[in-house]
Amino acid sequence: MKSAVLTRGGSNRPDSASGELAWRGWTVRGSRGEAIGKIEEIYVADETAAPDWALVRGDGPGASASFLPLRGSRSEGNEVIVPFTRAQVTHAPHTEQGSRLPSEQGAALYDYYGISKADRSPSEARPAGAWEMVVAAEQKLTVQLAHAWQQWLSDLRGRSEAARSATATASRQRRLAAKPRKENDMKTTSNDKTIRDAVIRELEWDPRVHTDHIGVSASDGALVLSGHVPSYSDRWAAVRAAERVYGVRAVADEIEIKLGQSSVRNDEDIAEDVARHMHVNTAIPAGVKADVIKGHVTLRGDCQWGYERDEAQRAIRYIAGVHNISNAITVKPEVLKPADVDHRVGEAIERMADLDARSIQVTASNGTVHLHGVVHSFAERRAAGFAAAAAPGVTDVENEILVTP
Repeated sequence: MKSAVLTRGGSNRPDSASGELAWRGWTVRGSRGEAIGKIEEIYVADETAAPDWALVRGDGPGASASFLPLRGSRSEGNEVIVPFTRAQVTHAPHTEQGSRLPSEQGAALYDYYGISKADRSPSEARPAGAWEMVVAAEQKLTVQLAHAWQQWLSDLRGRSEAARSATATASRQRRLAAKPRKENDMKTTSNDKTIRDAVIRELEWDPRVHTDHIGVSASDGALVLSGHVPSYSDRWAAVRAAERVYGVRAVADEIEIKLGQSSVRNDEDIAEDVARHMHVNTAIPAGVKADVIKGHVTLRGDCQWGYERDEAQRAIRYIAGVHNISNAITVKPEVLKPADVDHRVGEAIERMADLDARSIQVTASNGTVHLHGVVHSFAERRAAGFAAAAAPGVTDVENEILVTP
């Protein structure tokens, strides 16, 4: 009679059985996490050489040994987790521990552990020999080499993609720099004074910004905001206001925060407010935490969506005493194929009324979306980045879109 090949989880695949042969000497834990003992020997079926049983000896001098079926067991680190309690294993029927496990004794053990007849191996079992151990080691090495090869190929593709992206960006910048400019046309050549004046008016227009001590300078569409404001939210609002102005290509934020006497607080009070704001916000996952050092807040943890990471920062932006916020939250989304990510991000950009999807190219690699192309304002560039970050499967966005008014 041909026997069934039993492996972890009841699989009938003989190529997956080699893992159990390496469990000799490992600690065994029961279904409740309790320590049962160590595996003294692995027994394999005569007909298939597949691991069927483990001889487990309890801890302490003079401890007895019991047979345990390997079906349903799994490894975690250098420990084996079994679907039985310590009491079940230690009270298993006594069997003679010799060079073989007779089929009738195996049947009694199967009955005791409640293993169905369809999942039993009817043949006798014997301790795994040197040959099985060699085969197991070779198979394990083969798997490790395959994983290493796949990782090397993935790294190589990533480096190639990064090199192509850098080359394409440099080429686009050279083409744009070579284009002749039309004079007296604000849409293409907004001069620095015009841009600077427009930014100042926008800052004065926004009621969230205290403009008394903010300086603005412009050079070829690149702004530098300097001076000081009384809060982090003021600085954030000033940067966003500057980015809204037509003709702005980039914004360098050099604004300092000088808290008023009433806003000076210790880190403990700030940390309590941060925790409270995140706790009552249902859009922020429970695993997100914050560290506060001298008013600098660092957000840490994991989330599934980019908007959850952004919401955590938005929720604490207006807390008094905050000098700066560093968002180190990691996005761990569902795993999608790069082609699916490309398609979904492209569709999201096409749906946006204020973006010309024809001018934006999307590529994805290992969860990172790369945006290329040309838009007419910094606000459009930011909108494209937000659309990409909101797509399923996206962990990060490399926004390389150029702004050409």
